[in-house]
Amino acid sequence: ALVGATLLVSEPRWSVYARVVTMGFFYAGTQLFPFAMIPDAARAAEARTGVRREGVLSGLFTAAEKAGMAVGALLAGVALSMSGFVESAPGVIAVTAVSRVSGHPPLLFEVMTWNSII
Repeated sequence: ALVGATLLVSEPRWSVYARVVTMGFFYAGTQLFPFAMIPDAARAAEARTGVRREGVLSGLFTAAEKAGMAVGALLAGVALSMSGFVESAPGVIAVTAVSRVSGHPPLLFEVMTWNSII
């Protein structure tokens, strides 16, 4: 998906816009469906308990969503560090592969990083 989202020099601009619109459409679906369930859950909880808790449900959902994003970023960072990713300084290209640094074979994640190409 990352390679497909990049702008190639020879690619027409309209095709990039079409791809971005398509990705945005499907991303909107992933956001729409969970948020569409909150009113139903709030109505069911109110019918069961007699107390309105829309704010609590919305807050818990948002907190869980943010926690999931944070854990995802943490796991991506761990995978990058395990694959031997070397952060470069501004203006300097870091060239290092895991097999050259640690002697062990590259991890699967390294295939998806620029280190395996260089």
